[in-house]
Amino acid sequence: MEWYAQSTLVHPLTTIRRERLLPAAGEVVARIGQDMQPAQVVARMPRQTDFHIIPVSDLLRIPPPELPELLLVNEGDSVERGTPLLKRKGLFSMKFVSPVDGVLHRVSNGRLVIQLTTGWLELRALMTARVANQIPGRGVILETHGALIQGVWGSGKENIGSLRLATPSPSMALDEYDIEDDERGQILAAGKLDRPEALQKAIASHISGLIVGSITADLMATAVSAPFPILITDGIGRQNMLAPIFELLKEMEGNETTLFANPNGTGERPEIIIPQPRIPKEDAPLPNRPLAEGQRVHITRGQHSGQMGTLSQLHSRPQSTDIGTRALGADVTLANGSLIFVPYVNLDVII
Repeated sequence: MEWYAQSTLVHPLTTIRRERLLPAAGEVVARIGQDMQPAQVVARMPRQTDFHIIPVSDLLRIPPPELPELLLVNEGDSVERGTPLLKRKGLFSMKFVSPVDGVLHRVSNGRLVIQLTTGWLELRALMTARVANQIPGRGVILETHGALIQGVWGSGKENIGSLRLATPSPSMALDEYDIEDDERGQILAAGKLDRPEALQKAIASHISGLIVGSITADLMATAVSAPFPILITDGIGRQNMLAPIFELLKEMEGNETTLFANPNGTGERPEIIIPQPRIPKEDAPLPNRPLAEGQRVHITRGQHSGQMGTLSQLHSRPQSTDIGTRALGADVTLANGSLIFVPYVNLDVII
């Protein structure tokens, strides 16, 4: 029988494909096969705000029921200042043009409701990549090669910057003195975040993003409102950053790094993407594979929470746990050589 557990991708070099999508229908400007730089726009859509109401029936003395028959545009159409909106032929022929830029939102009771356009919402590539495909009206699929690290929590923002390790080990908490007065363009990485002074200094220093192993619950609200993305690799509390993640970030220090700090509930894991010029010999294994002996695992709960180990034996029948209950699980060999039993639900496979 096959057994499964949560998995986390921590891979130094793999092929990465990611969608970049507008929140609503718009215009895709990037071409299939085009090489993109992070700041380049891949798609855009009108940014719409207030409404402009035109009482056409009152102005032109047209009975409201007749107005739809005279319209030259439909609800949902984009209009610019000067675009003809309606035309009536005959002895008293006339043409009426839009006084503003926007979208014809609704025709109601002899009135035209135009949602104003105040510029464009531009969706940028945010990483060095090639356009692998287009999604008409919504965006593109980008492809790149590089390091990929999945997190467990994100603050809901995204950005790009140069990676800098702010702490020398995965067990150290970020301190305000680890942050320079001006960190523009820098994405900082640290073992954990449990000091409000450090988070406030990061905000004041205009960093581009923050990667930490864990964050304490009292800082969550400030993290969500911070102007830059914050990505958590391990959990809420005071857990150390996993050694394999910290070592990979250390190896990639100084590289262009993208944070997609997708929030929980979106169906997408938060991700760290670090493009590389090399082409991988093979792609990262697919997630959600059946458990197998020899796999590297992270223990997420229980007495040995936070430790790494290797799967030694998978059990098909419930075994005794440390707290006296019985559960399905596996024997795990820890780094110090000791063998322990861990329920499957407490395992995270590091791929």
